[in-house]
Amino acid sequence: MTTPLLNIDSISNYVVLPTGSDTVVQSVFLSGQTRIDTSIDTVKAVASICQQPASGHFLQQGSIPIDIVNRVDNLSGWLTIGVLLLTFVLTLVWYFFPERVLRLLSREGSKHKTKYEDNQFAKPGIILYFLLGITFIVSTSLFIYLLAERFFSDVVSGYTFEQIIVAIPVLILLYFLLRFLIIFSTGLLFNTQDLAAKQVRAAFRADLIQSFFLLPLLFVLLNIPFTVFYFAGIVLLMIIIVYKWGLTLYIGAKSLKISLYHNILYLCALEIVPVIILLKLMENYGLVFITS
Repeated sequence: MTTPLLNIDSISNYVVLPTGSDTVVQSVFLSGQTRIDTSIDTVKAVASICQQPASGHFLQQGSIPIDIVNRVDNLSGWLTIGVLLLTFVLTLVWYFFPERVLRLLSREGSKHKTKYEDNQFAKPGIILYFLLGITFIVSTSLFIYLLAERFFSDVVSGYTFEQIIVAIPVLILLYFLLRFLIIFSTGLLFNTQDLAAKQVRAAFRADLIQSFFLLPLLFVLLNIPFTVFYFAGIVLLMIIIVYKWGLTLYIGAKSLKISLYHNILYLCALEIVPVIILLKLMENYGLVFITS
């Protein structure tokens, strides 16, 4: 009697076993087990290769060096598009409502303010305040992010881009909110609300000037990240800060109610208190570590 045979084809290898016997089941199991072991051995071999130093030569006889390049997501293109869109929006605002922008940028008592003082159409409006405020927040946040990425890369590397790009505008908004609270609280306490309003308008005007200069600088930094452009932005920020300090002292000195000594104390409190509060908040949330 002829016994039926089973042919198991595994890449041109034939195993001849009798059909219906337990040997078939055991052989199939052993065949699968062998493949698993082979796969495990292959994984171990690949892992051992990957653990070798990332250097060597391709085609050893030809002595062609291998250059390992780590690809990193570059967001400069998208950020450049965002800066261009923001610049386009400001261009439209300036084209259609030049008198409103001039009224915001003009000094107290200037000819532009006098020219549009009685013109109801020349009032800025909430939409213009919002667009210009967003421009200032976005441009300042982006510049601070580029500074941190360039000079404090070890700190930035511990966070994702989304975390940083959200944290910086929030901190800027909190800083200015605390600043305005101090200004208006001082105005109510000493009955100098008119001086507080003048100081807020002057500071907002300086912030607008800063954003107008930062936008073209950001466009250059995102495409030509030379160190000189970073220092140019830092110098611009310092000039704006000193300008706002000077305006605060000038507005206070112009009033007969406030002496120069109290003006300096007020300016120190205005700049130091918000920074201390923000640093404590950042320390509590683990963003910075303050050591005593």
